Amino acid sequence: MIKPKLPLTGGCSCGAIRYRIDAFPLLLYACHCTDCQRQSGSAFAMSMPVTTTAFHIAKGAPKPWRHESRGAEGTSWFCDDCGGRIYGERNTRPNSVNVRAGTLDDTTWLRPAAHLFMRSA
Repeated sequence: MIKPKLPLTGGCSCGAIRYRIDAFPLLLYACHCTDCQRQSGSAFAMSMPVTTTAFHIAKGAPKPWRHESRGAEGTSWFCDDCGGRIYGERNTRPNSVNVRAGTLDDTTWLRPAAHLFMRSA
């Protein structure tokens, strides 16, 4: 596996929201649940949990959408201009945020370690 150089950077499609990640992701996975399908408009969503202390918004102010997902209260953060989902948080996981891997500037190194919720796909 090719390891990217830190910090990792990324943002929304229109560039209004930019972020920086100062530590390597804890994991990279593709989720095939119906919630992720609906939110991504695809067959799956690629997510990468990172520690909360390593994730920083560098530009802009994402807009929150609070919802329940698989029995946990969560907040998804979007660009208010282009509607791109940047990351999500769950009240049951206060020490990490789940960044949408496709929002990274460099996605060439992405290889999911797991595929989740395949039966509900």
